[in-house]
Amino acid sequence: MKKIIKNRVYDTSTAKKIGEFSNGLSYSDFDYLRETLYRKKTGEYFLYGIGGARTWAAYQSGDMWGAGEQIQAISLKEAQEWAEKNLSADEYLAEFEPDSDEEVNIRIRLDKKTNKKIEEKAEKEGQSKSEIIRMAIKEYI
Repeated sequence: MKKIIKNRVYDTSTAKKIGEFSNGLSYSDFDYLRETLYRKKTGEYFLYGIGGARTWAAYQSGDMWGAGEQIQAISLKEAQEWAEKNLSADEYLAEFEPDSDEEVNIRIRLDKKTNKKIEEKAEKEGQSKSEIIRMAIKEYI
């Protein structure tokens, strides 16, 4: 499914599926709900939901509600809360790191040549790529 929200494209066919939750009810039940958490390449999160007439995924036709599917953009914090509630600890940790008072996690994209140089430096120095990047940033700023 693809949806435009606030001039941004959310597409289940191009985003990474993080995890899924189903309430276990029959598809024909008005309260049936299956939600899937996705992350776009930009790092934005969204929920894709399929649900019965009494769920957030329902659609309205006149004064009637029916089963439907929807996409809902959510914040990082909302994604973490959803994942904490609906995924296993291993699934959660595969996507999110627990909060730390000393460090924050960021995602960056590098060209292959730069990444290769960082890998070589890390191997030569006996450090992780993260340490090499941290030192480079500290030196730069």
